[in-house]
Parts: sequence; C-alpha cells; structure tokens
Amino acid sequence: MSENTEARDRGEKFESHRTIDSLQKYVLISQEKPHIEVFSRDAANNVWKFTEASGL
Repeated sequence: MSENTEARDRGEKFESHRTIDSLQKYVLISQEKPHIEVFSRDAANNVWKFTEASGL
C-alpha cells in the first residue's frame, strides 16, 4: 500500500472486504518500509486476528 491509499486500505476497503464470507486473509504490505500486516479470519467464531512482521 502507498501513503496515498493507506487510510482507505485500512478503513473503507477492509470494512467492505470483511463482508465477503469466503475471505480468510487480508494482507497489507508497505511500500515505504519492510512491514507486513495480516488479518486472518478465525472460522470458528468469525473473529479477525492481527499479526505483523517488520524489518525483514
């Protein structure tokens, strides 16, 4: 994601994508620095879990 799209990718776009029943992961990759964020859906109770990795 770029600085120009980051707010939309984190907000409106993710909110919209969460309504897709088959979506299991939503991944954000920074273009500015080595940083990855992963939102994974827990199928058992439909909760989104967050993990991240930096400085790879």
